[in-house]
Formats: sequence, C-alpha cells, structure tokens
Amino acid sequence: MMKENSALISFIIKELESRQDPKRKAMSGSYYPSKQKIIGVTTPDERKVLKRLKPKIKDFSPREKIEFAIELVNQDIFECQHMAYELIRREKKTREALTKLDFLKLAKNLDNWVSVDTFSVYIGGYLWQNYILSDEEIMQWTQSENRWERRMALVFTVGLNQKSQGGNGDPVRTLMVCEALASDRDDMVVKALSWALREYSKRDKETVWSFIEKKQEVLHKKILREVKNKLNKGTKN
Repeated sequence: MMKENSALISFIIKELESRQDPKRKAMSGSYYPSKQKIIGVTTPDERKVLKRLKPKIKDFSPREKIEFAIELVNQDIFECQHMAYELIRREKKTREALTKLDFLKLAKNLDNWVSVDTFSVYIGGYLWQNYILSDEEIMQWTQSENRWERRMALVFTVGLNQKSQGGNGDPVRTLMVCEALASDRDDMVVKALSWALREYSKRDKETVWSFIEKKQEVLHKKILREVKNKLNKGTKN
C-alpha cells in the first residue's frame, strides 16, 4: 500500500503543478503565508484533481483513506494538505473512522488561516461534535500563546452549529469558547470570534444578542459591528 500511495501522491502533485495559477501563487504569499510549499492552485482546480483521484482510491477502506490523507499532509504542500481535509470531509465513513491520533497527525502545518479553518471545520469540529475531543482540550487552546490554536478553538464551534457539517447547534460549548476569548485582540482571533457568533446566530438570535450585550465592554468593536449587522440585516457588512 505504501508504494501505491507514493504513486498516487506523485500523480496528485503532478496534476496540481499542471494547474498552477501564477496570480494565485503570488497572492497566496501575502494572503495566507505558510512555511509549506504553495503551488498556487485554485480550490475549483483542486477539486478537479480530487475528482480524478476518486476512482483510483474507490476500493480503499476508510482506514486506508485516512492513512493516505495523512501522507498527503506530510508532503508539506499547502494544496496537498487542503485536499487531504477535503477528501475526509467528502467520505462519511472515513470521517466516522477518525481517531484522536489521526487528529494529531493531520494537525500539521496549521500556520495560516486557510489551513486552520479548513482543518477546524472539516476535521476538528466534527471530532468535538462527536466527543472524540473533550471540552477540556478545546478550552486549553483558548489559553494558548499560539494564535492559531486560539482561532482553532473558535472555528471548531462552526462545526457544532453548521448544518452542512452535521451540526445541530450547541449553545453551551459555543458560548463557553466565545466567552473565554471575548477580550482577545489578535486580529485572527477577533475575526474567528465574529464568525463563531454569526454562525450560531443563524440558530438562536436571542442568545447571541444576550451574549454581545453582556460582553459589549470587552468585545472588539469589529465583532460588535459585524454580529449586530448579521442579527439586524442578515449580513456582516
């Protein structure tokens, strides 16, 4: 299987490189800089590669698909990482087979907002939603010195509340994390907190109104503006 995976990964990288967009590559350096190699491929083109890959792995078991996704992440290529998370998200049985150890192996190179958000919604939020990750673990990240771990804790709540990710709404865990990071002033965390509250507001406007009124003295003005706009007008702007 390792030899087969190696050939498939070579196929993926070749396909991605054939779809390189110079403008996308140039933009990525400032928009979501990463220590990973960035080929410069649009998400629609990544999905075309994934479509070509699908018949080649149709006989893989869920465990084999997870191991393959981990190998993709280990290439230290941004697009390979993104495709790995997308692959798992699309495969219901594969996502159901994820373990905490898989989570740790897949959580590599989370050094930019695109990687963090994709991982958090597709992988982390799902595992927290299903109690494979504990509340205590997520709350530890809210106290982390690493801005990406704090952002990750907030974006995990999107998976709890977003219908497309199987979320049924979870006010207790959502507001627990939001409250812990209400006074954070890191821009990446501020944006994530606004997103978390706006996403939950689709389910329960009154609870979100109550939260921002209670925390209005500590919440960043950007959060107050965007969340209030969402509650009043349906958009953040």
